[in-house]
Amino acid sequence: GNIMSAQWFEAARSDTPEIDEALAEGNYVPLFDWLRENLWRHGRAFSAHELLQRATGRDLNTTAYRSYLTRKYGELFPQ
Repeated sequence: GNIMSAQWFEAARSDTPEIDEALAEGNYVPLFDWLRENLWRHGRAFSAHELLQRATGRDLNTTAYRSYLTRKYGELFPQ
């Protein structure tokens, strides 16, 4: 789930560049709009893996999640 979430969020940020600024201001509308269009509107019509493929254009991979972890914990655990 965390890996998929990171991949979806990366796609949302790529498709909607203003998401970061909006979130910093407490505005969730751009993110919710992306989620509604790419995930929520499909309900249970597709499996999670099918939704991932449709929304991101890629199969499950750890790249986005590893980037998130590096940004979050990189300073605590330098390599």
